Amino acid sequence: MATVNKIFLIKSIVVLLGITMLFSCENKISEIDKLTSTEIDVDSKIGNLDMIYTDSGIVKLRLKAPLAIIHQDEKEPFKEFPDGLEVFFFKDRDTIVENYLRSNYGINYEKKNLTEVRGDVIVVNEKGDTLKTEKLFWDSKKKLIYSDELVRIIQKDQVIIGEDGFEADEDFSYYSIKNSSGDISVDDNKEEK
Repeated sequence: MATVNKIFLIKSIVVLLGITMLFSCENKISEIDKLTSTEIDVDSKIGNLDMIYTDSGIVKLRLKAPLAIIHQDEKEPFKEFPDGLEVFFFKDRDTIVENYLRSNYGINYEKKNLTEVRGDVIVVNEKGDTLKTEKLFWDSKKKLIYSDELVRIIQKDQVIIGEDGFEADEDFSYYSIKNSSGDISVDDNKEEK
């Protein structure tokens, strides 16, 4: 009978140890689960971005931004520039800046080939014409820039205001202003043909 009691005592101790280990591991397993969680931040953040775009080895533009956030885990991935950006568009390799753009915020939808810039937007072309607005879109596929906000185009001898925005070609050499007003100078000395 002593042998049966010893076996019962050993089995009881083993069961008790097993139950104790099971309950003592429960907290550790939950802590391990927290540590090995599969939540991963897929947004990439790049500080002091200075990126150069080329086409066939020729520099086309240079983009500078204090912060760029690349959102990859979206239905439509996009790049965000929450602290603003500057873009230099080059004409002849990388020696002549053809156009310049600056804004306080920017977002680029790569699949749509669409960039939106907002907040104190300034565009300057190589002739020195300056466009100022609060919101501007650039469709790189259609090679078009446009806005539905108030725009001011400042030239050497005139200021043109587009109450309902404007549309222009990518290099800002031709543009159409919607609902325009402003001081426009006319040269009376030119002969009519």
